[in-house]
Amino acid sequence: MKKNNEFIREALLTHLAVTLLTVLVFYYLRSPHDALSCFMGSLLIFINLIFILWSSQRIFQKNFIAIGVSVIVSKYAILGILAYILVTQFGLDPFSLLIGLGTLLPTVLVTSLQYMRKYA
Repeated sequence: MKKNNEFIREALLTHLAVTLLTVLVFYYLRSPHDALSCFMGSLLIFINLIFILWSSQRIFQKNFIAIGVSVIVSKYAILGILAYILVTQFGLDPFSLLIGLGTLLPTVLVTSLQYMRKYA
């Protein structure tokens, strides 16, 4: 269990670092509005990441794979609806929001490399 908690902590800290770097780049190279859009996308993914890590532990402890699939499908439907609302109702930049949502990829890559280096 300690290994899992350490992995979760590293994943969340890595995501925060990736978010900070991405938002700062957008703030200085584009505009504060684009930086806010990027931050909101990254915040959605951060909440998504917390939910994935939390629910996967619960699901795999009890081997409810069918529930896991339905949780993932419904989670992405909610994520898509929230992204649509943020763009249409709050006027966030779609490109910057997508870049923020894309911060999950470097987070997963860096966390996986850290995990392999530490435990492989």
